[in-house]
Amino acid sequence: LFVMYVTNRTEAWMFLEKLCLYAVGDELVHKGFFMSDAEDADTRHEALDHTKERLSTLWETALADATQARSFDRLCEHLIVDESHLPSLPQPISWRFSMMPYGRDDPDAKTFGFAPVDTPGSGNTPLLDLGSTGDYIDRQDNKSNPIRKGRHMYTAAYLPPTK
Repeated sequence: LFVMYVTNRTEAWMFLEKLCLYAVGDELVHKGFFMSDAEDADTRHEALDHTKERLSTLWETALADATQARSFDRLCEHLIVDESHLPSLPQPISWRFSMMPYGRDDPDAKTFGFAPVDTPGSGNTPLLDLGSTGDYIDRQDNKSNPIRKGRHMYTAAYLPPTK
């Protein structure tokens, strides 16, 4: 009864919060935050080709017009920059998700070490597994192959693999 009361009172707020988080994620997608290195290179190369084509067309048009008029001033008229419509310069580095350091052994992911007394033991696990807990960061399972396939039968709480 109490759970329904809380749910009814907070459902609209949680829905708005989900929409805000979706908007943030959607904005990051449009900025290219989740692009791979290859996709980013392709996007930059495509933008370079587009700019090169635009400038080549501008130069050929200006040169043809100046040649026909036999006037250097006519060539300079085509090269006047409109300050209200300046093209944006590409960023030298695009910050992407794939550039974040990740993994237990990545030196860039290390901040501060832990004292040995604060480091949990290898057998302390909430899943009630015996032995090593595996390496969650690098997604290495601690069980051998026959048990790994039937992990849900050997643990008190089953967490599905993330890869």
